Amino acid sequence: MNQLQIDRGQNLFGWLVKILLLIAIAIAFSSCGYRIPPKELAPDHQIIKSAIVFEIAKTEQALAQQLDASIPDLKITDLRVDQVEPIYIAKLPTYHLQGKYNLKLKLPRRQATQTNNFFDLYLQRQVEERDSSATSQETVEQPPDLWRLLKREQNSTWSSFPIP
Repeated sequence: MNQLQIDRGQNLFGWLVKILLLIAIAIAFSSCGYRIPPKELAPDHQIIKSAIVFEIAKTEQALAQQLDASIPDLKITDLRVDQVEPIYIAKLPTYHLQGKYNLKLKLPRRQATQTNNFFDLYLQRQVEERDSSATSQETVEQPPDLWRLLKREQNSTWSSFPIP
């Protein structure tokens, strides 16, 4: 009988060690898991509109220079974001956004509207350097969010443009 109790005790101890080892492994794997930026911090509609206008204005500016014409006023309306994919690029939170919008072009002699235009943007939240000269007693206002429009180049690198 005594030997039976010792075997049960060792068996119970062996199971306890195995369970603790599995818990430790699970914690280790979960701490190095792939993390994604929270969707709650994705850019708002105003940032997205600014990025679309910036992208269109670059093209319009080049075209206007070639035609010796003025750049039309651009206005984005009816913005609809269909997909938000949070990812990291260069260790910074980035949001791949897709959707549709309507565009109003105000030309010198007329106005034009384009509907259901597709957009596919990569917007990256930037970290602004803080002024280290501020003392701890001073109240430092939170700087506005800084966003950049990312464009993938042919060689799988990224170009980055600040969104005005």
